[in-house]
Amino acid sequence: MNFNYSNMFSGSGGSSSGLSGLYGLVGEYNNIRSGAYFKALKAYYAKDAKSSSSSSSNSTNKEDKTTEIKDNASTRSYANVKSEAAELKKSAEALTKTGTDSLFTEKERRVKNETTGKYETVKDVDMGEIQEAVKNFVNSYNDTMKAANKTGNADIIRNAGYMATQSKIHSRALSEVGISINKDNTLSIDTEKLESANLDNLKTLFNGKDSYANFVSKRADMVTNAATKAASSSGNFYNNNGNYSNYSYNTNSLDWYL
Repeated sequence: MNFNYSNMFSGSGGSSSGLSGLYGLVGEYNNIRSGAYFKALKAYYAKDAKSSSSSSSNSTNKEDKTTEIKDNASTRSYANVKSEAAELKKSAEALTKTGTDSLFTEKERRVKNETTGKYETVKDVDMGEIQEAVKNFVNSYNDTMKAANKTGNADIIRNAGYMATQSKIHSRALSEVGISINKDNTLSIDTEKLESANLDNLKTLFNGKDSYANFVSKRADMVTNAATKAASSSGNFYNNNGNYSNYSYNTNSLDWYL
């Protein structure tokens, strides 16, 4: 093959420019032969791959962090509803208890005679103690309903929903003792009406195994169990496509059961 060396020395820059061009070509040729180009290219693409890997790793870490935050929030909400439901069961059992320890059983107690100013022994039911227990029950009921609704967990919501349904069923009897149902399924107390409530009405609603309070107590126990189960699995599932999904309902999910 014929090579026209004069081309190397031609150009507007004269012979000096041509000689410079020759040296440049020879330098590039030597770089190719020595593998310098290959090393440079390899280093460049290795750096690019590292940058891409770092970007992918940062993205994965960010997703993992987001998932961790969600799981921590869920765990806290489950712990909260578990605590509230346990307190509700305790306040309900204080009312449902029967026998000599029942709030509805007459007991001897010392009371002050407002006329004489002297203390006397009487045997009756302490209405003030019953009223206070009913107030504790309502407060615990409301705290449990609010906490359950915030979890969005299906099992927790279902059992809290059953409590709301029973409250609706007993709404007339509850109204007679000063308890009304709010739009958010919590309860409100008319203190004056509660204080003048008939003892038999209170006993029917809150005392014994067939009472409204006992049903709520059992459901509160189920809410506790559901919260324990949800906390152990964080309530998280993966769908058929392998995508992360949180098995939950909307904030107003208690309305589904009413």
